[in-house]
Amino acid sequence: MNMMFKRSDDVGSLFNRKQPVSFLLRLWQQQIPEKNQWQISLEDPSTREVLVFQDFAALITYLTQITQKKQAENSQQKMEEE
Repeated sequence: MNMMFKRSDDVGSLFNRKQPVSFLLRLWQQQIPEKNQWQISLEDPSTREVLVFQDFAALITYLTQITQKKQAENSQQKMEEE
């Protein structure tokens, strides 16, 4: 399996497209002595690019930043078309 891994703070190409984006969300629990820790990744099925997140807060922050960026781009595009 050939996958490209990136850190979650790298706003990569997963969401830099004009068309809607699909991705695979993976969640798994890693057993660490005296602590259960969830691991999280997003994979772009078309490019196999994978972003790995340290926790749920990082995932939510990333998705929020991306959606806000997309909304701003869409608003800018609408203003330019008028």
